[in-house]
Amino acid sequence: TLPADTCGDLTECVESADCPSGFRCENLPVDGETFARACCMEGPRGCGAFGTACADEFDCDSGLCIARNDGQTYCTHQCDGPEDCADPIAECGDLFIMMVCVEPGAK
Repeated sequence: TLPADTCGDLTECVESADCPSGFRCENLPVDGETFARACCMEGPRGCGAFGTACADEFDCDSGLCIARNDGQTYCTHQCDGPEDCADPIAECGDLFIMMVCVEPGAK
């Protein structure tokens, strides 16, 4: 748990690729808040490739696990456009502060 909305001495991240070797991007709760801050924490990264099923971000190499339209969760990664994505998650869509590959028509 973080005492404030900052990573402090830790490095902020969006996905595990933002972190040095041996670290993963982890959402840490902030004291007294309902949100988390993503910081690089020492620990193993998942090995789930793009498009594979996941239970949480620790299952994915990217550190990004989101739900498909049918409720199944899958590993995804950041994108700049649809050319960075592949079926069945072939659309580059907005996920709060970043663009990630999502299923077409994702809500």
